[in-house]
Amino acid sequence: MTTTEVATYANEEGLVIGAADINLQVRLRRKVIPKFEMDVGEAAWRRKQDTLSISANDRDYDLPTDFGKMLTMPLYRDYNEAEFSLDYIGEDTARMARARATTETGSPNGYWIERLTATPKTQRVLYLETIPDAAFTLYFSYLQEIYFEDNTTSVDLDQFIPPKLQWALVEGLKMEIYKNRISVDDPRWSITKAEYDSYVVSAMEYREPGARRAVKRVRTGPI
Repeated sequence: MTTTEVATYANEEGLVIGAADINLQVRLRRKVIPKFEMDVGEAAWRRKQDTLSISANDRDYDLPTDFGKMLTMPLYRDYNEAEFSLDYIGEDTARMARARATTETGSPNGYWIERLTATPKTQRVLYLETIPDAAFTLYFSYLQEIYFEDNTTSVDLDQFIPPKLQWALVEGLKMEIYKNRISVDDPRWSITKAEYDSYVVSAMEYREPGARRAVKRVRTGPI
C-alpha cells in the first residue's frame, strides 16, 4: 500500500476535500505513522543492521537517514581480531565534555549520538569518545524510523511495514478525520479507535518471524 492509497481509503466517506481542508498526507507522515511506530515499539521488521567504515583521526560519522535508535552495543575488531564494544555515554555529560576536549588518539571505548544541524535534520551523527588511531569497521543494529523527504511524494509502505499491518494507518488517519468532522457522541471514532488498537496488538504479536528457541513436541501415552 502507498501513502496515497492510505489517505484514499481513510477518506472513503468524503469528509475531507483536498489538502487545503485537512492535509491528510501531512497528518499521515508527521503524526499517524510516528505514533504507530511508537505504539508498536521494537519489532523484527523495524530492525536493521549496518556498518560504518571508521578512519584514523576521524571522530564523527553520519548514521543512516532512517536511523531511530541503537539496539546493540556497536562492535569492532582490531588488527589482532580482538572484539571490542562501545559503551553509550550520551547520558554522561561530563564524559562527553572531556571527549570533546581531548585531541589524543587511541582505541575508542564509548560513543554518543547527536542530530545533524544540516538537512536532513532527522539524520544522526555518531561521535566516538576517543579519536581512533587506526581504521576499522563498526558493526551495529538499529531501529528503523520511516523518513519522508517531503509531504507529497507517494511512498510504497511495503518496504517498511508488513502489508497485513498497514491498515492500522488507515484507521489512525480516520481518527484524525473524525476528530475534526464528527460530534463527540458519534460512535464512529470509538469504533475506529478500537480497530486501530487491535492492529497495534497484532503488530506487537507479529514482532518475530521465527521462534526464539526450538519447539519440541512431547508424545504422551494414553491416560
